[in-house]
Amino acid sequence: MKQPKVPLTPYRDLAYRVRQLKPILNVIKRQLRIIVYIYRISTKNVIKAIRAIFLQRSTIVVAIFAYLCEVVPNLLKNATKHLFELKAKGFLSEAWQIIIAPLQADRLPIFMIRLVATLNAMNPIFMKLLYPYVDGEYFLFTTTFLAGLVSSILNFPRFQELKIEEDKFYTFDWTCILVTKAIDTVISTTVSPHVSAHTNDLIDLLVILVSTYCVMTAWWFKPDKLSPQMVNWITKMTRIDPSVQKGVQELHEGTVSYTTQEASPEQDSFQSFAALRGKNSKLGDLTQHEKLPCEVLHEFTTHSCLKHTFDIFVSQFISSLRFYSYVNLFTFVFFRGFRGNMRKVCLKTIKSSLFVSSLTTIHWGCICFIRNHHPKWFGQKYWDILGIKIGSALAGLSVLFESAKKRQDLMLFVTPKALGTFFDAADSTKRRQLETAAFSFSFAILVAFARLSPARLRGVVGKGLSYMVM
Repeated sequence: MKQPKVPLTPYRDLAYRVRQLKPILNVIKRQLRIIVYIYRISTKNVIKAIRAIFLQRSTIVVAIFAYLCEVVPNLLKNATKHLFELKAKGFLSEAWQIIIAPLQADRLPIFMIRLVATLNAMNPIFMKLLYPYVDGEYFLFTTTFLAGLVSSILNFPRFQELKIEEDKFYTFDWTCILVTKAIDTVISTTVSPHVSAHTNDLIDLLVILVSTYCVMTAWWFKPDKLSPQMVNWITKMTRIDPSVQKGVQELHEGTVSYTTQEASPEQDSFQSFAALRGKNSKLGDLTQHEKLPCEVLHEFTTHSCLKHTFDIFVSQFISSLRFYSYVNLFTFVFFRGFRGNMRKVCLKTIKSSLFVSSLTTIHWGCICFIRNHHPKWFGQKYWDILGIKIGSALAGLSVLFESAKKRQDLMLFVTPKALGTFFDAADSTKRRQLETAAFSFSFAILVAFARLSPARLRGVVGKGLSYMVM
C-alpha cells in the first residue's frame, strides 16, 4: 500500500534546494579562493616588478640627473634675466613652466627614464635565457649588452620622431657623442693597455688635431654640417665677422675669384663688408688684387698681421681669464667649501685661458703667414684655402696647455662634432634608421662596460654614465 505524498512545506523545500546547490557553492568557493590567491601573488609580483624596474638606484639617479640638467640651467637663466631687468612680474609663472616642462613625453628626462627602466626590466629576462649558455666574466656583459640594445630599439625611435621635428641635430648630436664614447671605451680597453702612457697621450693629441681640423674647416666652408649652436659658439670664440666667413665660403666654392667676377658687389661678401665698414668696396674686390689684403680679413682693425694676431691673443686671454675665474672660484667656494690649494685653482684658470686664446691665435697666425709667404706655385686661392686648413689643424695644439686628464674630456667634446661632419644631417628614413642603429649599439656597449667595469669608461662623461647606470 503506497504511502501518501507529504506535501513539502516552504522550509523543507528551501533546505532541499540548498542541499542541491551545495556542491556548486563549494566549487565557486574554491574558484574564488584560487582567484584571491592568484591576485595576491600577482599583486606582490607587480609590486616587486615595479620596485625592480622603476625604484632601482639607476632609474632614480638617471631621472634626477636628466631633470636637473633640463631645469637648473633654465632656472638660472630666467632668474638672471629678471634680475638684470629688475622685473619680478612673470618670474614665478615662467619658473613653474620651466619646472614642469621636462615632464613632457618629448623631453630628455622621460626618455632617459624609459630607456633605463626598460634596460632594468629586460636584464633579468636575458639572464634567465642565457644562464645555461653563457658563463664566466662574459655573462654580465652579454646580458646587459642585449638588454641595452633592446631598450634602445624600443625607446629611441619614438623620442627621435618627437625631437627631430623641432631640431634635426638634437638626437644626431647625442648619437655622435655615444658612438665616440663607445669607440673610445673599446679602444682604451683592448688596445691602450698594450701601449705606453706616452703613446696614448700622443694618440689623444692626434685625435684632437684631426677633430679640430674637421670642425673648423666645416665652420669655414660648410657650416650646415654643424648645429646652429655650435656655429654660433665658434663664431663667438673666434670673433670672426660672419661676412668674412661668408666671403671665404664664396672663394672656396668659386662664386668669387681672382680672375673673373661673376657676383655683383652686393652679392660679394668681401665687397659688401668693406662698404659696411666705411671703406672702398674695391678693397674687397678680388679681381683688383693679386692677393686679398689681409686688412680685410683683419676686419679693418690693422694692416699688420703680427699686431692683429697679438691683439686677438690679448683680448681672448682677458675674456677667458674673466670667465674661468668666475667658474673656478664658484666651484672652489660652493662645491669645495674653500678646501684645496688656491694656487692650483689660479694655475688651472690661467691654463684654460691660454688654451682658448692660443687656439684662435695659432689659427690666425697660420692663415696670415701661409697666404703671405708661399712659393710661386698654383694660384693665390690655393694658398688662401690651404692657410685656413693648416690653421684649423694646428689650432688643436693649444690643448697642450691643459693637463692630460683635461685633454681627454676636451677630446670627447670635439670628436663627436667632428664625426658629425662626415654625415648628412638632413632628415630621411635612411638617416633615422642608421641613427637608431648607431645609438642602440653604442648605448648597449657603454652600459655593458659601465656595469661590468666602470673604471674602463674615461673622462667626465664616462664617470657620470657609470655612476648613473650602475
